[in-house]
Amino acid sequence: MRKQTQPKVRLFNIPKPGLFEAGSSWISRLALSQGADLREILKLLKLTGRHDLDRRMCGPRLTAIRRICGLDSSALAIHERVMTSLQRIHRVGANYLAETASRQPRFRFCPQCLSEMRPPHFPIHWRFIAWRWCPMHDCLLEDACPNCHHPISFPVDIAASKAGRMGYAMLNRCLSCGMRLDRIEPCYLQINGFRRVSSLEQMVLNNGRALLATLYFRRFSIDGRIGHAQIARLEELERHGGLPPQFDWLAPEKVRLRKLAGKQSGLSHWNVFMSADK
Repeated sequence: MRKQTQPKVRLFNIPKPGLFEAGSSWISRLALSQGADLREILKLLKLTGRHDLDRRMCGPRLTAIRRICGLDSSALAIHERVMTSLQRIHRVGANYLAETASRQPRFRFCPQCLSEMRPPHFPIHWRFIAWRWCPMHDCLLEDACPNCHHPISFPVDIAASKAGRMGYAMLNRCLSCGMRLDRIEPCYLQINGFRRVSSLEQMVLNNGRALLATLYFRRFSIDGRIGHAQIARLEELERHGGLPPQFDWLAPEKVRLRKLAGKQSGLSHWNVFMSADK
């Protein structure tokens, strides 16, 4: 007898991942597009378990997901490269990613970016503790929904969420209360000719941006030194205080209260500047 083989699963009506989109953000949109329970999708894609979803969506597992969903090899490529780089610095890599108290992937967001995205989604760099600032709009990222104060976390079953039950299916809404996240007034850093952050704070914000470029290009420079350092030396930079140490550093609700720039905020020892080059 000829051995029977299991038919290959193939999904249709697949949402196209954003160029920088995080895997956990896209999986949420995928489940909605299929009219399926999030748990069913995670089981189908072999993504069940307690380990970090974004870190698992790379290598052979992501290749299989692309095949099942009919995506080309460039889909979620930036997500994959950044997550693969984290695996190379496994001793400290996990410390760079924001999590909720229940250890689910947590994200900040830029309201203006969300308002400009079609469709709205959450990029992988918004998940990094060090990515505190949107350089495109010169504002701090928001830490949570300002209405219900619920953290933004993925993956989530959009249809079963409170916003979904209210008829809202886009990620420009807080899924816990339905508020429009893209209509929040951003915490701009330049107000009436004054800078709301000190030069030292701005340096650390720049380092957060450079961290993501480093994870992509896998090399970086430290100001004042010739040449490039390999990604494994990020641990040394972290020990010297060149990256924000905690998620709530420079919280936007506190910065909004500042009248003038120039406060040092106890950061005088953070004097390592990092840059990443192609």
